[in-house]
Amino acid sequence: MLKDCDEMVDRLPTTIRKHKRGTFNLRHWGVWADYSQNFMMSKEMKRDLEVARVWFSQNQDLFAEASDVLRMMDAEQYVHMRNGFRKFMEREAAPDGLPLEPVAGVWHTVALNRKQVGNASETHQDWKDDGQTYNCVIPYGEWSGGI
Repeated sequence: MLKDCDEMVDRLPTTIRKHKRGTFNLRHWGVWADYSQNFMMSKEMKRDLEVARVWFSQNQDLFAEASDVLRMMDAEQYVHMRNGFRKFMEREAAPDGLPLEPVAGVWHTVALNRKQVGNASETHQDWKDDGQTYNCVIPYGEWSGGI
């Protein structure tokens, strides 16, 4: 389902950063709110807006499938993610003037952590995430290990 993901993202400027969980190419595209109902677009999404929107459009089938899986597994969570945040997101506008909305089906943000070497991403908890909202992890490509 991932259409030309590597090629499209590889054309973006490199964003390799040293992170407490390793050094790798990371990009967080999406909309978030840090402990409040004031949503904002991530700085990487603002910077890469045109390419990010094309990438999301080309991969909408993947995120529709992930959203449908959530709907079948936990309908209440699906409704919470689909409807519970939208009224707060729509209060703010993206740099192009469009109202903010979830970027990938019901998912608000996508983290593209790429070219990780070894155990670059150990098990962790994102403490700033809403404890009432699920994250979705979709590994792709070639790797070894993992759970």
